[in-house]
Amino acid sequence: MTWTYSGDPSSSEKDAIRFKLGDIISTDPILQDEEINYTISTNSSIDDAAYAACVSIVAKFSRLADKTVGKVKIYYSQRVAHYQALADTLWLNAGIVITPYAGGTSVADKAAMESDNSIVQPAFKKGMMDNHRYI
Repeated sequence: MTWTYSGDPSSSEKDAIRFKLGDIISTDPILQDEEINYTISTNSSIDDAAYAACVSIVAKFSRLADKTVGKVKIYYSQRVAHYQALADTLWLNAGIVITPYAGGTSVADKAAMESDNSIVQPAFKKGMMDNHRYI
């Protein structure tokens, strides 16, 4: 496993993700190059990959308990809270926002939906009980 950072986020996607996550200190690495490269290969954009990497950091630190040894205290829960907040921000930056859609709100949209055979048609519609033999 390797850890590298050039100091120039514009030089590579990996360095851009390290920069977004704050994983830029060689003496305190959080993710390995291979882990970041995996998130790059499995996501469609740098922002999506940064979000996925941040979620993996949250999972990593969530496994660790806060520790006290003498006067030294290590609070992993603070790191979890920090990276969870960062993940929330990266989620918004990545544009991974689900926008609700209400179909059939205009006459044209309704007609287009009714004529599209690939869309599941409603079980009930106006006029379905009309007896066309006697009209």
